[in-house]
Amino acid sequence: MIKWVVRFLVEVLAVVVALLAGGLFLASYYIDTGEFRARFVAELEGVLNRDVTLKGDLDIDIWPRLALVAEDLDIGEAPGFGDGPAAHFDDLSISVRVIPLFSRHVEVDSLDLDGLDAVIVRNGEGLFNWQTLLQGEEKPGVDVSVTDDWTFSIASVEITGAELLFRDERDGDEYRLSGIDIRTGIISLGDDVPFSATSSFSWQDKGVKADIELKGMVRLDAGASLPILSNTSVQAHVYGDFLPDKVEPGEFLADLDVDWENNRISLEDVKASFLGLLAEGDIDSGNLDEGLNLSGHVTVHPFAPRTLIARYAPDMPVKDVDGLNSSALATFIRVTEEGVRFKDLVVTLDDITVRGELGFKGYESPVFDFALRGDTIDLDRYLPLFRTGTPFIWDDYNLEFFRAFRGSGTVRADGFKVLDTLISDIRLKVAATDKGIDFDAGAIREGMASLGGRMSVAIGSAGAKGEPTLALNAVIDAESQRRGFEFLRQETFQAGGHGRLHLELALSKMACPPEGRSIYIFKHLSGAATLSLGEGKASIKGGSGEPVVLPYAKADVDLKFRPRGPESTEFWTSILSAGVKLRGPGRLETLNATAEGPFTLGLDKAYASGSDMAVSGYLTSPLLPKDAKRMTFAGKVGFDTDKTSVELADGTFQLLETPVTGNARYVGAAKVPYAEGDLAVAGADPRRMIYLLTGKNLRTNDPDALRKASVQTHFRADKDGFTLSELKGDLDGTTIKAHVMGTGWADPQLAFSLAAGSFNLDRYLSPAPAPSLSDVRAGKVPEAPPADLPLEFLRALRLNGKAFFSDFTLAKIRTESLEGSIRASEGVIQVSKVTGLLYGGALNATWKGTAYVERLDTHLFLDVDNMQAGPLMADLAKREYVRGETDLRADLTSTGGTDDETLDSLSGKVTVRINNGSFKFTGYDAPAKPVDEGRGAMIGKTQVAKPSPRTVFKTANVEADVDKGVFTLTTAQLDAPPVLKAQGHGSFSLGDDTIDISIRNDFVAVPSVTLRLTGKLTDPKVDVPTGKIVNDTVFNILSLPKKSFDFFRDLF
Repeated sequence: MIKWVVRFLVEVLAVVVALLAGGLFLASYYIDTGEFRARFVAELEGVLNRDVTLKGDLDIDIWPRLALVAEDLDIGEAPGFGDGPAAHFDDLSISVRVIPLFSRHVEVDSLDLDGLDAVIVRNGEGLFNWQTLLQGEEKPGVDVSVTDDWTFSIASVEITGAELLFRDERDGDEYRLSGIDIRTGIISLGDDVPFSATSSFSWQDKGVKADIELKGMVRLDAGASLPILSNTSVQAHVYGDFLPDKVEPGEFLADLDVDWENNRISLEDVKASFLGLLAEGDIDSGNLDEGLNLSGHVTVHPFAPRTLIARYAPDMPVKDVDGLNSSALATFIRVTEEGVRFKDLVVTLDDITVRGELGFKGYESPVFDFALRGDTIDLDRYLPLFRTGTPFIWDDYNLEFFRAFRGSGTVRADGFKVLDTLISDIRLKVAATDKGIDFDAGAIREGMASLGGRMSVAIGSAGAKGEPTLALNAVIDAESQRRGFEFLRQETFQAGGHGRLHLELALSKMACPPEGRSIYIFKHLSGAATLSLGEGKASIKGGSGEPVVLPYAKADVDLKFRPRGPESTEFWTSILSAGVKLRGPGRLETLNATAEGPFTLGLDKAYASGSDMAVSGYLTSPLLPKDAKRMTFAGKVGFDTDKTSVELADGTFQLLETPVTGNARYVGAAKVPYAEGDLAVAGADPRRMIYLLTGKNLRTNDPDALRKASVQTHFRADKDGFTLSELKGDLDGTTIKAHVMGTGWADPQLAFSLAAGSFNLDRYLSPAPAPSLSDVRAGKVPEAPPADLPLEFLRALRLNGKAFFSDFTLAKIRTESLEGSIRASEGVIQVSKVTGLLYGGALNATWKGTAYVERLDTHLFLDVDNMQAGPLMADLAKREYVRGETDLRADLTSTGGTDDETLDSLSGKVTVRINNGSFKFTGYDAPAKPVDEGRGAMIGKTQVAKPSPRTVFKTANVEADVDKGVFTLTTAQLDAPPVLKAQGHGSFSLGDDTIDISIRNDFVAVPSVTLRLTGKLTDPKVDVPTGKIVNDTVFNILSLPKKSFDFFRDLF
């Protein structure tokens, strides 16, 4: 019985299996028929509204599970997006349940997609190829479609090995997601189903790759059209060639919450790490039906920029930077379809904090707006990062970004420090439009009351390559505090006083090729600057000496420059024009100067030069006389800093109504820096110059003296001294040639040689004072007050030279071929080797003087041999009272601080010897008398009286001892054999103007006559026993100038 039952069951099972096998065979046969394939393709085309191509088989697999399999399936591209398929499936496997097939119902247990290769394209108009499909009729997650009497349903889905390519034809970008895997658990209504989706992302142009994983729970409630996600997280690893070597991939992790009912997506507890940076935050999408609306908060934890730079950019000199130790960021962010906004933004770097808002509208052409506020930014701490040692090029400034930049905003900062210059309370407004970028700034700098400016920048493009172009206009205004601008307070130059500065800059449109050097901007730049200073002073310090100080009540400086070709890669050449105006209460009352000409600056090195710069102007000074306060000047100036040279050509100066012309050149690059040039003065009027300087008319014996002078010379000067060579001059017809060399500057030692023509010093001496009426009535000769000797000047003299005069006249005494040597040092003055011809006699003399603080000690030695006394007397007295061969010896010393003291202190000895001479003291002015009436032939005629004959003598000797200015005759003897023999004794004083001399005259056969001269030396009383015999002769012989030594004072 049991065996039968078993056999029965086996036979029944076999029948059932046979029936099932037959059913499957029939179903497989029907599915692979053209009718079912057509229905299958038509259904997909209806759902997708796209062409569908089934190239492979459509069949039923029995193992490992019963499934409907479609191979090599293509979904066509949307119109206008190309000819290729939008998606391709290698295998599409639909696991179906068998029993429902007999009811013409295909119930999909699972949907397996293998080898999916899809393309998402955005065309130039911003449209997507899948946009029409996504905008079509929505289908539920578990969809039931009806085709005639067949029905289809899908339960679960698994996608493996999918590839997704995104191509942006408008921006030229391309992204790829590869290895996409999506798996779900058993889908059951109302139950949470675990799922996971993985993918690989690739951005080939940028070398970016990422692995993305999405996992969590999904639930589909009955009657719900959309699944509900829970406990879902997204994780990504970012890597690729864009990262530096040995850098860990970036990581992103967040909890995902999708609210289908409100169309919201939230990313909570976001954590990201990249290049050593750690960030966290939260993101909420808002209602996506209302458009893109993401908002949240992002925080970047503190990190050390120094460490990151040292690790990923080891070539940057971060070790030289005093900073980059700490940085962080926190902000609220909102992303909408209009743009992005960062609110409550806080960025820190070391001790710098920047706060504010930042945002933009529009993604294709964003327009930014911002309002930022920061602390003091010390850029000097970070400058070593930018000092790479290579020149800056335009590509370093990203002009393309600024050309595309649109927006407006404000930036405020407590301070900004660069190159040791601190600018405080910075206020900046920026407005960028299609016309350009406008900047409006204000700030305060140390030493300034205000600082502000405006700038307009226009960035365009030109040429086939679209290279950037740049043009700008800028205006800067600054006002200083009372003490003046800080940049005018340098070590060697300082200028103070409340000031205002106005600067204008203009740049014509210029090409900015990316590889071109940005410093070439100077070659196209033009501008103007005006500097005005109030009451203050300027000081210039050179070397170790005291600075030159120039006070002023007002100072104005104007400067203009414009480009000048040809262009150079090494230099900036321009035409520079400058003007200076000073008004002051000090030694410089007025200065007005202008300069204009070519000016060159080095672009890579410290270099400046100018050539043929026309300079002109004038100045006035209280140091100049009232009637000639203005000094004018003009010329052409050139300079070169490489050669350290400055040149003046065609220089003209007008000073004291006298023109001075010349040229000069300074060469500082020589082994010993020097200056040289030529000077010339023509048509000078010394008498007029003296009047202008003193306000007094100079009285000279010759009123035509000091009326005409000229001089020209070549000069050379260096740190050791100066030289005047080829010096030629003329003074009232007296030619002068000289060579002067000065050693030292503060107290120069002068070495010279002088050769002059005929010079009459008497022409330049002051005439004797005219007697007053009372003096005339009293018969008095006016006396001049004592004159101080120039002791300070004599003590300062440092001379060593020779002088020669072809003819020299002093006190009416004329000397020919006069020459001598002069030495002076430390108050000791010596005139030696003085030689000449004195009225045919040989002159030899020396003079030595020692100048002390209160006196001058002198020693004179004079020796004259064979001088003719007659011509001497003719020059002195207009009459040759005495003739003869004369020898003169004098050895005199003196001491004193005035001319009178010098005369009163004369001491020494004087000797005069005359041989073979003659004298005559009367008969020079005898009137003509009528001829004797007895001579008829001569009636009516006059006859000139014959002069009386001269008295001839053999010798005359006079010796005198001098003590305290008194000349005492020790020997006074005249021998005129056989007629006369005379002897004298007594004394006279030049200083006291006194005389007391007696002369005894012994005649042959005539009684002796004693002549006595007493009283004033200048007007002696003559006593002759026999009456007025020789009074006139004695007066004529002994009459001397009132001041015999006035000339000594006038020499100095």
